[in-house]
Amino acid sequence: MGHYRFACYAAAIAIGLLPAGALGIEINNYVPAQYDRFSSGYPTAPVANTSGEFIGLGYDWSGVGWLSTIATRSYALLGPQHFLYAAHYPPSTGVPLRFASTDGQVRTYGVGQVSGSLLGDLAVGTFTAAIPQADNVHPCTILFKGYAGSAYTGAEVFMYGWTARIGLNWINEVFKFQGDPATYFGVAYDTTTPGRASLQTGDSAGPTFVRTGVPGQMYLVGDHYTNYPGGGADTMVSMMLSTVCDYMAQTGYLPRVATPVTATWTGNVSGTWGSSGNWSPSGVPKDILSGGRVATCASVLFDGAATSRRTITLDASRTVTGMAFKSAAGANGFTFAAGNLLTLGEAGLTNRDDDLQNFACAVALRASQRWDAGSGGLTVTGSIDTGSGSPGRLLVVEGAGNASFGGGVSGTGGLSKDGAGTLTLSGPDVRYTGRTTVFDGTLRLSDTTNFASDLANSTTVEFAVSAGKAFTLSKSIGGIGDLIKSGDGILTVSGPQNHGPGAVFDIRDGTVFLNTDAGSTAAANLSIFVTDAVLNFGCNQHLDTLSIGDGATVVVSGRCIVLTKHLVMEGIDFGAMTLLPEPATLALLALGGLGLLVRRKAG
Repeated sequence: MGHYRFACYAAAIAIGLLPAGALGIEINNYVPAQYDRFSSGYPTAPVANTSGEFIGLGYDWSGVGWLSTIATRSYALLGPQHFLYAAHYPPSTGVPLRFASTDGQVRTYGVGQVSGSLLGDLAVGTFTAAIPQADNVHPCTILFKGYAGSAYTGAEVFMYGWTARIGLNWINEVFKFQGDPATYFGVAYDTTTPGRASLQTGDSAGPTFVRTGVPGQMYLVGDHYTNYPGGGADTMVSMMLSTVCDYMAQTGYLPRVATPVTATWTGNVSGTWGSSGNWSPSGVPKDILSGGRVATCASVLFDGAATSRRTITLDASRTVTGMAFKSAAGANGFTFAAGNLLTLGEAGLTNRDDDLQNFACAVALRASQRWDAGSGGLTVTGSIDTGSGSPGRLLVVEGAGNASFGGGVSGTGGLSKDGAGTLTLSGPDVRYTGRTTVFDGTLRLSDTTNFASDLANSTTVEFAVSAGKAFTLSKSIGGIGDLIKSGDGILTVSGPQNHGPGAVFDIRDGTVFLNTDAGSTAAANLSIFVTDAVLNFGCNQHLDTLSIGDGATVVVSGRCIVLTKHLVMEGIDFGAMTLLPEPATLALLALGGLGLLVRRKAG
């Protein structure tokens, strides 16, 4: 593996595009019982290989699927709606991908969109709909150890081939092709040692995993890219994590990310984070950055049963890639005292304990990340800063337990709610301006006064609420930016509205209950556009314009709707008017050009 790699770049791409060979991945001393994921029936009715000889036994392979039309092409699941593929091997839109669930069922999901190359040969596709959790098809977890290639070399990996065959190899080094960043890793082919694997033409897009334990957990690190003399190469997902996150965050999702624990809190000396004797191994954990990106990760673990010091003071600003709380018997949650700033990176925060974890300190996001409240829950009374710039950093809050953010959330980043628990946002400074998405559970805004109230002219805030879910906005909403309601769920607006001139509320899907007046005078600023959705006015409204498009239903259950400029139905402008319910409810229904009946009184 040397300088010839650059010279063979064009040829390497061509190899990846050639038709698949006869065997796919080649394994020394190949024995089906040892190296095949399925014992029979692949690809239409696969039966899992349960032989004690199988090197993949005990690992979760449900997140690796295959194309229904070309079963030799494999894909790694990144989230409920996203999968990884090689840019030079794209699946066609509408073609089904198949996955074998952990309960032995074959699940099929249609390809919605493909991204094309995001970076080098890295590409991400989406399904037409998110995979339900009940399907028991689990996304792969990405191993992240920083953006330094040396952190990954030497690791033993599973290499997944196009006949659902699994072999072993080693990450030899991290390198780059031509002008690409150093975002590829190589494996040197060993043609003699039993079990060692070599990629073959046609294996492109198959995933590579680092494994821990036998059996144990496996983590996604690569996506097969190409062959070159004496070895093969993968695009390295870990080194492209920020690119993957930016793409997925557009829909409110993020991949699962894991970083190995580098230090465990003991509290042997005091309750101060910065005392080296409080950690095992000894030394204060911290991320090491290079060029603004983390090169060496620190990931810390807290075990409430292993220490009596569970109130921790940050003596200075601290930065770690990940933070986790171990399951521990008894009431022994942790509290991080107010004072200095805690910055969390790509692996985010995970609470595996039944106890509530409390953060009175301010928290900043260095990268998009997931926070799992677990069953015990999270409380953050300090501020949360999602950062600045575009795209903003996304925070996904998930888990069965409840979470409460009482110190405000700011920045250009977005917020997603997933899992059965309730996330409550309160306080005077909930000012983040990114997308808001509710996938599961409840997002509650209460006792807050400034949500999206300082929007810039070009800013759009989206409330995306999934089918069967509800989002109640009980605080001030306004500014001069636009609002979007998407998703088939319900949005209830019950707090005061203070929109600036020209503000637009675009209601695209689901149902919106507008139970508070947009303006108290005839000079109201808000215009509402409704298509393929239901809008229910629950009180008097003063609006600039109401535009009712195809597939929309508008229900007037309050006393009157005052429109200072326009009532537009199916493109016909009826001008300014006041709508009154007769006798109690007035429904305005757009019928796709078939005509509609409008009952109104001058007001």
